[in-house]
Amino acid sequence: MSVQLPDNVKNQLEQLLEQAGGRKKQSKKTSKKISKKQKGGKRELPQAIKDRIALAKFIVDDLKVKGGVQIQRLIKIYADKIKAKDPNIDAIKLVAEAKKAYLADKPNGPHDKLKKIAEEKTRTKQKKDTSVGGARKSSKKSSKKMSDKSQKW
Repeated sequence: MSVQLPDNVKNQLEQLLEQAGGRKKQSKKTSKKISKKQKGGKRELPQAIKDRIALAKFIVDDLKVKGGVQIQRLIKIYADKIKAKDPNIDAIKLVAEAKKAYLADKPNGPHDKLKKIAEEKTRTKQKKDTSVGGARKSSKKSSKKMSDKSQKW
């Protein structure tokens, strides 16, 4: 049920639309959102970080241990040795050299270094536990004082 308009009315409507600027444009906000989506969103990680993650995965698979902070500390040990020799080394080359150092040190056993890292972790954990225990005692005393006051009322 479309209504047929005479040709002169159609021409007048088209002229009015052209003079008025045509149809309403979209807001600028939507165009910015669209452009962000078209860009692809998130940026990629730097190559040095990707290489370091790959090295951590390689060490985890090689040693058959869980990954985590200890593996990152082990990588840091090897990286620090290399940085001591060449302080101006590039981050990507540093990771490659750390992998070479790990493979060279493998017969000597990187497990010993992991054990040292685990021992350091337990020592720091024990220190934290003793300090937390002291805080707990004082909080128990204060709560005991509060309960004594509430019984007096």
